[in-house]
Amino acid sequence: MFEYLPRRTGFPAVPPEPPEDEAWGEIQHRVDLQKRTFDGIHYSLTGWIGVHSTIDSAPARTNDDRFVKNKYYNPAQLRVYVRGKLASDRLLTQLGLTGTYTNYIEGELSFDILDDDTLEDIATSNRQDFDETDGRVTLLRALVRPIVRSLIQRRQAIATVIAEELRREKTRRDTASKRQFADQLQADLDQHPEIAQTTRDELHMVITNKVQGEIALKQDYRIFISHSRADRPFASFIDEVLRFRGANDDEIFYTSREGSTEFSLDDRALGTLIKQNITDANTLIFYMTSKNFMGSQYCLFEGGAGWATRGVSEYLKLNMDYSSIPAFLTNGRSEVTLLSGDEIVLTPEVHNYLIDGVFNPMIVHLNRGREIVD
Repeated sequence: MFEYLPRRTGFPAVPPEPPEDEAWGEIQHRVDLQKRTFDGIHYSLTGWIGVHSTIDSAPARTNDDRFVKNKYYNPAQLRVYVRGKLASDRLLTQLGLTGTYTNYIEGELSFDILDDDTLEDIATSNRQDFDETDGRVTLLRALVRPIVRSLIQRRQAIATVIAEELRREKTRRDTASKRQFADQLQADLDQHPEIAQTTRDELHMVITNKVQGEIALKQDYRIFISHSRADRPFASFIDEVLRFRGANDDEIFYTSREGSTEFSLDDRALGTLIKQNITDANTLIFYMTSKNFMGSQYCLFEGGAGWATRGVSEYLKLNMDYSSIPAFLTNGRSEVTLLSGDEIVLTPEVHNYLIDGVFNPMIVHLNRGREIVD
């Protein structure tokens, strides 16, 4: 409640002296602030006024699930009650304040002197507002406007701080992202010993210098599990191990996950989503190849997209058998396979490959993203 009380931390107190308000001169001779009287009649202004951190519905509801904003209800209002009934919801617009954060103000006030029996009836003909020229309405504005102005100034000050923090965070992320790019570039160049070391060093310097400007690097690090739905148990196994090690659901994408997009999207939408996960984020692709993989148009699409955007060494694979690996995903190099005859055999070689060739590279990749975000 806003009463004539000592200042409380975080709230602007109603001043004991005449408010610095442009309307005050019109009614100052009719008001005694110490006795809180208008034309000798006692008045009391009670209620609350606050400023929203945001009025965007989604983040606002995350902060407070009671937040409502739709075509029927606008939270940017100061509602005035008289004797317990809503008398006006237009006070905020009558204060004459402008600026972005005026729309972030909300409050409910009680000011019964607007309908005092000993004073003139100032309600409009439709009984939904009051005569704005009456001294009591002027008094209400003079009392409320400094409070609202103070809240707007505080919200603006917070916005300035947030903007600076966002700028610093963007700079930090860009720096971390470019450092990760430089490290990955060095690793890629090291895979080409046929190029002279001095040439590789020069290439590294030239390319990294090119991204020191405003080039936006991908900062979302994800794992994309490309597989046939028939091989879903293997994809779920990879997913569960990674999440057990601390990965988040949104860092791992595979279409056969329960409740995933494959159950709700049409083929065109699913194809677009797969393309986005392969090309838009900094995504490490893992291929679960099998005869089912070879028979799926989506798997071949995913394999082709990975081949077109990455070198052979830039994606991971787990193969059922060698004959089921698309040629463009192996380039004839040696491969580890799970099937021995008709059975899956967990040999020491396969075990070590799962650790060193699948899980650890995935974890390293996601941790690179954590270094940028954290």
